[in-house]
Amino acid sequence: MSETKRPHGSRFRDALVIINPGACNPSGVALSIVDACREMRDHENVDTNRICQDPAIRLMVTSSHTSSAWPAPSTTSSTT
Repeated sequence: MSETKRPHGSRFRDALVIINPGACNPSGVALSIVDACREMRDHENVDTNRICQDPAIRLMVTSSHTSSAWPAPSTTSSTT
């Protein structure tokens, strides 16, 4: 959806679609996060701190962490 003109506020719709029923494509979630950041910069003229605090973006980032195939970071360190 990056190539077309997205309506302002679509990041909230994207966040809800990612959460319910749940996204299983990490690259799709990542592209939605990029589009949401672009939307905020283009339409709301905000800085990085405001983007990091946006509830829709935070929801997408949390979802990308829980739905990705990457293993959770280990809390123990192994020495070889």
